Amino acid sequence: MATRSTLLSAIFAAILTAGSASAFAADDSPPAVENAKFQFAGVINADSVLVRSGPSENYYITGKLNKGAAVTVVGIKFEWLKIVPPENSFSVVAKNLVTREAGAATGAINTDNVNIRAGSSVVPLKVTVQCKLPKGATVEIVGEDDSYYQIKPPAEAYLYVNQKFVDPLKQVAAAAKPAVKPTEKKEEAKKSDDTNIELVKTPQKALDDASGNSLANPPTPIEVAKIPPATQPISVQAEFDRLEAEFAAMAGKSLDELPIAKLLSGYEGLLKDDHLPLSMRRVAQAKAASLRVKAHAQSELIALHKEQTESESKIAALRGQRSEIEQRLADKVIAYTAVGTLQPSTLQNGAGTLYRLTDPANGRTLCYVRSNDARFGTFLEKFVGIKGDLVSEPQLSVKALIATDVASVDPAEVTKKISAQIIPSSLLIARPAAQASTGENQ
Repeated sequence: MATRSTLLSAIFAAILTAGSASAFAADDSPPAVENAKFQFAGVINADSVLVRSGPSENYYITGKLNKGAAVTVVGIKFEWLKIVPPENSFSVVAKNLVTREAGAATGAINTDNVNIRAGSSVVPLKVTVQCKLPKGATVEIVGEDDSYYQIKPPAEAYLYVNQKFVDPLKQVAAAAKPAVKPTEKKEEAKKSDDTNIELVKTPQKALDDASGNSLANPPTPIEVAKIPPATQPISVQAEFDRLEAEFAAMAGKSLDELPIAKLLSGYEGLLKDDHLPLSMRRVAQAKAASLRVKAHAQSELIALHKEQTESESKIAALRGQRSEIEQRLADKVIAYTAVGTLQPSTLQNGAGTLYRLTDPANGRTLCYVRSNDARFGTFLEKFVGIKGDLVSEPQLSVKALIATDVASVDPAEVTKKISAQIIPSSLLIARPAAQASTGENQ
């Protein structure tokens, strides 16, 4: 198995072409895949292997091969092998471009540079040009299809199959140039248009084991093209597979968690590689376009999250301010008309019971309080706050307060959380310019 694997790698490398032309040729020219210096015989290793008109999955299917079918490989482009059309393959040419005698099995091309296209037994397409024939060239007619003759593929007509479905058996043609001598380890590096190729000798034993030849009658040694690792298509395939796996791993993740920038950079770098096959290139282009849309959406989402965070911060600040205001409201100053110690009065005239509101420090009368509320009797000798209307009564030396409400208050909170029009002078930090006049002192 190891010897076969070595032979497989050696022969595939030996026929690798240096060109990097587009994988999808124009309709009037064959696919740009040059013939290699060497050809080899191979065998199909799977059933229902698709044969295509060109070196890409974008080319149409011309037929199918089953396991064990023999093929002759004449060239390679990336993972696609250029093969001699297998048995039962056919090409097509327009009838008006062929002169055919009645009942004849052959015909003659009657115009210069006639396009010969790949025929298909699977799909009704006749698009890909395989080669061109000059005027007078003979073609072998094997069938008819509307306005086309089905012909045996000319010598310059080829088809394509993916290399993973072909196992190499042996070399079937030697290079025209002198062979590498068995004693030589390597020749001077030779340059193609766009790739440096170093020629090394394939071990003879690997060829003998695979083909049955002995050292007594050695075949012509194969020159193996040793491609620098940076230009080998396998590295492109590996990078493509890695990116596809990471892209698939994004499923189920939230948009802001996706490594979009990293993946987009990877696909864009892959698209710059000339070795990327057309089928992979189209997938990479679609993924890159999708990632650009996702990148824009991700940036908008990140901006939205930022705005939400800022809004939440502002809301939190407003809530703090509201709490502070609520606390201030809870601790707001209570306003009374007058505060002082409630005392009974010996003067009783007019409507309602008369009380005195005095300074707790010296007992001086601040004002009289008039009320019919029996509750006032329970507040005698207590420091209270009274609400009501101040009026002047001629028979009294100071103003009278017509009370509407009364409550016990803390003298220490006066001027802090309690305010009043009349405040005992002993509780004021600074005496006001005008003070309430004092009356009786009882």
